[in-house]
Amino acid sequence: MIEISNLDFFSESEEKKNRHQIDIFTHLEKKNILNHLNEQRLSRQKNEKIQKERFENKKIYMIQNKQYYKIIDMKRAYYLEVESCKNISYAQSIVLLYTYTFATMTARKGLAKIDKATERILISNDALRVYFKPYALEEER
Repeated sequence: MIEISNLDFFSESEEKKNRHQIDIFTHLEKKNILNHLNEQRLSRQKNEKIQKERFENKKIYMIQNKQYYKIIDMKRAYYLEVESCKNISYAQSIVLLYTYTFATMTARKGLAKIDKATERILISNDALRVYFKPYALEEER
């Protein structure tokens, strides 16, 4: 039988010192986490504000019970679906570019991303050959 007697791994002063260091570390850690969360919140709010301003006062076309924005200054009349514009961000993403031909909407894959400096959207007509050009959406009059 093993006799357990007087197992004192830490003296009281060392234990208090360790507990105090842990308290300081967790306080600093909490502060860093809260700062990081605050930065994320501010970034998200800024992005939402920019998105709202970018798509505000744009003319919406109703074609075949769907809502579209018209892209101006392109070779053909291309349209972006209103719902897909919510997914466009600063990183490139695949979008469907629609053209209206003989009472039907034909879709074509393209790439789009938001230009931070202006209200224009950078669009590449071809998803394979990436070449972005800035285009604006038609404004309401």
